[in-house]
Amino acid sequence: MTSSLTSLHDETSSSVVPTQSLLVIVNMLNVTKLSSTNYLAWSLQVKSLLKRYALLQFIDTSSSPPSPTVTTNGVASSNPEYDLWICQDALLYSALKSSEPGNSSLDLEDKC
Repeated sequence: MTSSLTSLHDETSSSVVPTQSLLVIVNMLNVTKLSSTNYLAWSLQVKSLLKRYALLQFIDTSSSPPSPTVTTNGVASSNPEYDLWICQDALLYSALKSSEPGNSSLDLEDKC
């Protein structure tokens, strides 16, 4: 996914966290907690939020991540778009997990 998002960059690490993903996490905290009786309402809230931030491809099974490597002049190197995708995926996973009952913390699993 090519993206022109603004980002926050931690000077002590090489990770770049898209500002947009951080906004999704903040907004996910306002989504109704998933329960055995509210899946439809919860699903509509989540899909609406992901659509608003152009992130539906992360839950769409017909989409796939970018290639982990790119080749330029015959030299393979890490693909920054893949790294960004992995980071966004981890942030969204954590945000979705936080909407489960009993899950209030966000665990980024060292992906970003």
